[in-house]
Amino acid sequence: MGKSKELLGKEKVGKGAATSSRSNKRPRTESGSRQPQGPCPDWPKNKKLLDFPEMWREQLYRNKVAELKHERKLTVAEKTGSASDFKHYGVVECFERLGWLNAFTLENFDQKKIYLDEIITWMATLRKVPGKKPPTTTKLIGTMGETEIELSFNALDKIADFDTGAINPKRPYEYLSTEVIACNDDKYKGDMWVEMLRELFDVPPSRLSIKMTLDRSDLRPLPKLLSSLTCCNILPRTSDRSQIRNCDVRVLHALCTGFPTMSFK
Repeated sequence: MGKSKELLGKEKVGKGAATSSRSNKRPRTESGSRQPQGPCPDWPKNKKLLDFPEMWREQLYRNKVAELKHERKLTVAEKTGSASDFKHYGVVECFERLGWLNAFTLENFDQKKIYLDEIITWMATLRKVPGKKPPTTTKLIGTMGETEIELSFNALDKIADFDTGAINPKRPYEYLSTEVIACNDDKYKGDMWVEMLRELFDVPPSRLSIKMTLDRSDLRPLPKLLSSLTCCNILPRTSDRSQIRNCDVRVLHALCTGFPTMSFK
């Protein structure tokens, strides 16, 4: 979304990750973590990056990036459309209903260069700090050199007002847990899951169930358009876009109907 430099240049935690002499310490990588010794371990598909010792994470992440034909397929750092392109399709109203319009319209034309290598380094060293009252206090913290850089609610507020309030009717935001949003376990889908699928997918009633395969090709026209926009402009993803993820179901349903009244942040 063109915000990468601001996040990597302004949001800092403390005055640096290390302030004492490093004469007796092992060399560090670009991100500031200790230089690993020995061969890099393999990264099997069933393991997360956080499952590995910190000293290996950046190298493992960069190895994964190197497998891509083009690094820019790793993430989407620039907008590929604007609100004016879709004003006649009911799309703008979807974002206005949730108070998310700034997430759709924010542009950063004054910053042409995307610092992709710094983004990769930051993402390779990310850790999640829940805080006392998650998700409002949750921080994603990565390391650049000897500086920790955070992405948090406060950091997003310095970029733009992404949550201006749900309207028609006006109502407070719901802060759903990570488990409820991700829905990786069927127990978090809830009683409304099948109804959300009915709203979003144009399939025979017999196919509607919590186990239904979520094919993008089965989406109704508006959800399909919103899916494309969110993948390109709002919630970037470069994995297989022929499938809809469980977390996408909640986001698309919220945009189409206004419920649940999810916070963008």
